[in-house]
Amino acid sequence: MSNQTGGERGARGGQPPAPDGDGESFLRQQRRDRHCMFEQRELAEMSQERRALIQHALHWVAGATAPAAALGWALGYALGPVSARVSPGWSPPPGVICFLLGAVCGAVGAAVAGLLSHSVLQEEREMPVVILGVATLVVIAAGVHGAGRGGAWAIAAGLALGIPAGLAAGIGALVLYSAFKWLCAWGRKEIRGY
Repeated sequence: MSNQTGGERGARGGQPPAPDGDGESFLRQQRRDRHCMFEQRELAEMSQERRALIQHALHWVAGATAPAAALGWALGYALGPVSARVSPGWSPPPGVICFLLGAVCGAVGAAVAGLLSHSVLQEEREMPVVILGVATLVVIAAGVHGAGRGGAWAIAAGLALGIPAGLAAGIGALVLYSAFKWLCAWGRKEIRGY
């Protein structure tokens, strides 16, 4: 038994045999192989997480696009009297334009809300939904108003102004929502006594 080579002992120990006389390069290669396997495993996990995140966002998009498109179409008619007073020369845009604006804005808003709700803490999940839900409504209304002014530039200007206004409205809605939620929790605590 004493005349076994290092390669034979390594084979019995569960590792591939090291070539005689070149053990250091073998160990370096083995470390490189382990490092490559670790990197491949990390890449596979990141890819799987990315797929799950995209599926989550697409689930939100699928649920919000049709209602947002219908809302855009309805806003095209509902905003008529207000927009005509605020902006002389405004005319109701075609229903197809309103429908498409609602669908696109709703899909983008839902995708962002889905991604953010997946990323934030469990107890804070309603925050992106409230903010981006209200922001999406404001952006759709601004886009429809811009469409009534006529032309792609007017739509782009309406959307560009609607995004910051929508985010500000969304933050205001979140403050009101949080206050209402706190009041409900306080009332429940007072009624139950604990």
